[in-house]
Amino acid sequence: MSNEDFLQHRNALAIHKAEKPKEQGVRADHLWSEISTKQLRFNRVEEELKELEKVTLSDALQYFEELIGPTAAKRKRLNVHIISKAPKKKQKKIQIENAIPSKVIERDPCKIEDVCNWKAEHEFYPAAEFPTKIELNQPII
Repeated sequence: MSNEDFLQHRNALAIHKAEKPKEQGVRADHLWSEISTKQLRFNRVEEELKELEKVTLSDALQYFEELIGPTAAKRKRLNVHIISKAPKKKQKKIQIENAIPSKVIERDPCKIEDVCNWKAEHEFYPAAEFPTKIELNQPII
């Protein structure tokens, strides 16, 4: 991808993210999402747009090579296994043609009980810190 193509894609993404919601319900959903995930970053879109302007093609390629590519050292993967309770039927095996085998770093699996807590514990999803004790200087009348 050329630098000009990258800039076009980046600008298109910025325009899409900057678009204001056409309905009040969509805006309310965004606000309630911030509250329910305990992030409270109500100006998230503006922050993301400022950071997006700083991203270069070399940044994107470096990010891919470090975190996403099949041989990336910091690559993380989430496998979801769904076990059906329905009676077993004959299953067809799906063969992917021309599949590229990738070197995958195996890690021990962990069972996620609470998705919100699991997200909050990881660096890609920093949680807002809440005060544990609130003191009032004046009595409530």
